[in-house]
Amino acid sequence: MWGRALVCLSVLPWPLASAAPWVQREGFGYARASIAAETLDDEQGWRSDAFLEYGVTDRWTATAKLETVTHPQIPEEDRLGGRVTLRGSIYETDVLSVTGEVGFIQGAAIGGRNGCDTPGMEWRGGAAVSYKLFARNAYAFGEMVRRDHEACLRDRIEMGAGLELTQSLSASAQLWIEDGEPSAPSEKIQTELLWRRGDADYSFGYRKELGNAFEEESLFLAFAHRF
Repeated sequence: MWGRALVCLSVLPWPLASAAPWVQREGFGYARASIAAETLDDEQGWRSDAFLEYGVTDRWTATAKLETVTHPQIPEEDRLGGRVTLRGSIYETDVLSVTGEVGFIQGAAIGGRNGCDTPGMEWRGGAAVSYKLFARNAYAFGEMVRRDHEACLRDRIEMGAGLELTQSLSASAQLWIEDGEPSAPSEKIQTELLWRRGDADYSFGYRKELGNAFEEESLFLAFAHRF
């Protein structure tokens, strides 16, 4: 199947990782769009998303995400979802960042195969470290997430790490472990290679479901802009 050779290397270089326990500086932001060709239980589909975060102050970052999933052969699995959050810095040093995040979510696409198609709230808490590895910039982070929808509750752990390979090329890996009701447990890994040119980032990657409840994997392309 797709991408076996990509697993275990690859989201963004450490100062720029999005949707992770860092905050943007006031007036600075990050926008990213991606499209993925994916399979769900041997059926072909497409996933697309757009993400934006902006530093309201040096301690508070606003984020928004819109995500769609379409499966032409199984339209009952089509999904649409959105999320708006506010992420705050709890503690920060040159190498450590601890944040909390809260926001509103709507629609199942945000939760992937296990998403809940009702309004809800999301809470996040996490920590990230940046460091040098083989004289290269590197980072690692972990977050705990709770998504509380109407008649649907999901708990999630997210972990990731990244490394600059050269001044313009980086690799990262991310793992999601999720459980709750009423959907089945889920474990996903994502790997990504990113090429930076000026304020723009171009990347491709691979995502795979590791659990036994269903089969899902995808290849994706992404474009991001820092401003």
